[in-house]
Amino acid sequence: MLKPSNLLSFDDVWLEPRYSEIESRANPDLSSKLSSSVTLQHPVIASNMASVVGPFMAETFDDSGSLAFCHRFLSRDQLVFLAQGQKLNYFPYSIGIKEEDLDTAKDIFNILGDKAIVLIDIAHGHSKKMGEFVTKVKNIGYKTVVAGNVATVEGYQFLSNAGADAVRVGVAGGKVCTTKNITGHHIPTLQSVLECALHKNHASIIADGGIATSGDAAKALAAGADFVCLGSVLAPTSDSPSELVNENGVLYKLHYGMSSKTAMDTFFAGKKTHVAPEGTTIKMPYTGETADVLKEFISGIKSALTYTGVDNIKDFQENAILRFKNRI
Repeated sequence: MLKPSNLLSFDDVWLEPRYSEIESRANPDLSSKLSSSVTLQHPVIASNMASVVGPFMAETFDDSGSLAFCHRFLSRDQLVFLAQGQKLNYFPYSIGIKEEDLDTAKDIFNILGDKAIVLIDIAHGHSKKMGEFVTKVKNIGYKTVVAGNVATVEGYQFLSNAGADAVRVGVAGGKVCTTKNITGHHIPTLQSVLECALHKNHASIIADGGIATSGDAAKALAAGADFVCLGSVLAPTSDSPSELVNENGVLYKLHYGMSSKTAMDTFFAGKKTHVAPEGTTIKMPYTGETADVLKEFISGIKSALTYTGVDNIKDFQENAILRFKNRI
């Protein structure tokens, strides 16, 4: 079956500058609601990738008023240990959908209660097992359950109806994701966000995949996302867990997808032979201090709001105009 439609990516549109009475680019309030009980100070979330988030990244994002989710291949014992020693505002962590993951979710909630924010993370979130698992985790008592990933309105509403408070929207859009090449499945993240936002209910939308600049983030927010997930922007910065390597005077860090061969070898010792790798590993030139990169990225989003003449994300979503490039 062929389903005809235009598929818009971040490179296909610009934001139209509009009349503004905002006196300073520092004025916009970027706070955004993740769930009914959690509001973050800005809409940038660090992607739960092993080459992106570690303790330093988590601390930097906590200081900034947002979240950095640790990856889902930490063991139950590791997560419990971290939860017991947790000193940050929230404890954002990731799990899969196995039975032991449910036990982990119960353990973490018993330790931290409402400070625990769980991301249920699988590659194809629009599935029966995922829906059932989201409901089980929500029934533990969690007030903030994030789930994903999905690419369609049906997928978004499916997870929202199952109990998710926020849904990660975007499939195969990341810099180190090769799902579209291996499986042929992909919808550009901007298109997915646009469609899901038209049918949004209570669940927040987190745009995930392909966001390389603050301009991309602004376009995602204008399209209806409440948050954006960053991976490749943060991977080559100071606080990522990857080793800083000096190669002939050039500093770089490795960045790899969580379904890549690197991840499989690291977390499964090469035993996951029944699954085709859907990610790659790349060298990324070192870009400096994470806090500086994040501050500049957030400032770019604030500037975007002023170009539309608004000072908060809700008004940005209502007033921003996306225009096709090179079209009449």
